Order: sequence, then structure tokens, then C-alpha cells
Amino acid sequence: MRLPGPLRQAGIIFLITRGGLILFAPLAYLALTRILPGFLHVAAPAHGDLHHYTGAGQLLFAPWVRWDAGWYLQIAHFGYSAADSSTAFFPLYPLLVALLGPAFGGNFVVAG
Repeated sequence: MRLPGPLRQAGIIFLITRGGLILFAPLAYLALTRILPGFLHVAAPAHGDLHHYTGAGQLLFAPWVRWDAGWYLQIAHFGYSAADSSTAFFPLYPLLVALLGPAFGGNFVVAG
């Protein structure tokens, strides 16, 4: 079954932009960690870092676990808490990550 032209074009653009980001992110991560070592430090939410990667995993996944990603991972793992700022985030994305996490061996970063 062929997709309609506009939908096919949107899909191609989506794949090209995501592919570029996946290729560019590790290079940017390497460059920024060398230029500004403390700049990319993640201020983890209340439950601390949820994943620690080394080697190739660090290079591939660390660029994506920044800023609000830590909050979304915390919500996917532990749910919302009135004791922190997790209630400021909408529930759909953490719910999808929590549902898909087991399909990726419990790796919520890859599920995200």
C-alpha cells in the first residue's frame, strides 16, 4: 500500500532530519565536552541519575539525556511526586516511555 504523496514527503523529511540529528549529536557531544568540560553536566532530578553509560553507549545516549529528559525518565520510572517539580510535565510522553521501556530491555532512554 502506497502512502499519499504529502505523507510520504513528510516521512522522508522526518527520517532525514532525525538521521542528521543522530549523526550530529555524538560529534557535538565530543566537541562540547572537550571545549567546555563542565557545561554538559546534568543536574539530575531528585532520584539521581537513572542510567550510567560508558564507551559507545555514553557517546550514543548521553547527548539525549539532558535537561528535561531527566525529569521525563524519572516520571516514567517512579511516577509523579508532590515533593518535587515533576507535576510540571505532561503525562503522555512519560507514559509511553514507561509502556515501551520493557520492550527495550528496561532501557527507558532507548524507549524514549
